[in-house]
Amino acid sequence: MRTIARILAGVVGFAAAATLFAQYPVGDLHDLIGVRASHGDNQMRERGYTLVRTVKQGANEFSYWRESRSGRCVSVRSAKNRYAAFSYVPPAECGGGSGQIGYSGGASDDSSSPGVTLHRDLNFAGVSEAFASDVPDLRVSRIGDDHATSVSVSRGCRARLYQHLNYEGAYTEVSSSMGDLRGSKVGDDSATSLQVRCDGWGWNDERGDAWGAGGSSASRGVTLYRDPKFAGVSEAFASDVPDLRVSRIGDDQATSVSVSRGCQARLYPHLNYEGAYTEVSSSMTDLRGSKVGDDSATSLKVRCDR
Repeated sequence: MRTIARILAGVVGFAAAATLFAQYPVGDLHDLIGVRASHGDNQMRERGYTLVRTVKQGANEFSYWRESRSGRCVSVRSAKNRYAAFSYVPPAECGGGSGQIGYSGGASDDSSSPGVTLHRDLNFAGVSEAFASDVPDLRVSRIGDDHATSVSVSRGCRARLYQHLNYEGAYTEVSSSMGDLRGSKVGDDSATSLQVRCDGWGWNDERGDAWGAGGSSASRGVTLYRDPKFAGVSEAFASDVPDLRVSRIGDDQATSVSVSRGCQARLYPHLNYEGAYTEVSSSMTDLRGSKVGDDSATSLKVRCDR
C-alpha cells in the first residue's frame, strides 16, 4: 500500500508540475490575442522575447519563445495566422533549436548558418545576435552598439568590428571566435558597425584595401524594405532564410527589394520556401502585383554569381 501511495503521489506531483508549465498564463501578452501573427512576432521581440522554433500542428502553429527577463519558455498558439493563446511550457521546449537572436552558451562554427554572432558577455554568454550581412549601425539591432564583448565566427567567415557608424574608425578583424574582445583594437563594448564576409566574398572598401578573395563590390545579396521605393526599415541577406520571422525585417513585411548585380532572389509566402514565389533578378520598387505580393514574404532564397 505504501508503494502504491508513493507512486500515486509521484503521478499527482508530476501532473501538477506539468499543469503549472503548460497552463500558466503569460500576463503581459494577453493584449496580443487576435492580432496578426507577423505583427505579434514583432511585438514579442520588442518586449524582449526571442524566437526559438515553430511547429505546425494541423490548423494551428505553435511558436516557442524565450523570455529574456526570466529565461522561461513561452508557447504561442496561432490559428488562421492570428495569435490565439499563450502559456509557459517546460524549458525543454525551448532547448531544441535557436533563432538568429537569442542566448548562447558557447561558440559555434556550424556552416549551415554562416555568419558571425555577437555576444554581450565574455565567453559567448548573455544576449546574442547572429548576422549574415553588413550592419552600418548596430543601434538598430537587438545586441545594440557598444555592447559586444565576445564574438563567435562560423567556419569560412570573417568579420570586421568598427568603433564608429558606417564602418569608420579603428576596427578589429576576426576570422575565428574570440571569447574576450578586451585588448583588441576595437575593444569590448565598443563595436558600433559590423561587416561580414563568408566563403571568399570580399570587397574593396573606401580605405582602398581589399578584404576577402574574389570581390570588388560592396556586400552582395538582396535587401528587403518594409516600404515602397526602398524606404523604411531594411535588412540585407546574403544567404537563404527559411523563416523571416527571426529576422529584423520580419515576415509579411517586405514591400520593395533591391538586388545586387549578379544576384537573384525568390520570395515565398510561406515558411521553408513553400507556396507560389516571386523571382527577382533586379530591384523592384513595389512588390504589389507580383506573385507573392507586398507584405507577404515569409521565407527567402538568395543566389549570387561567384
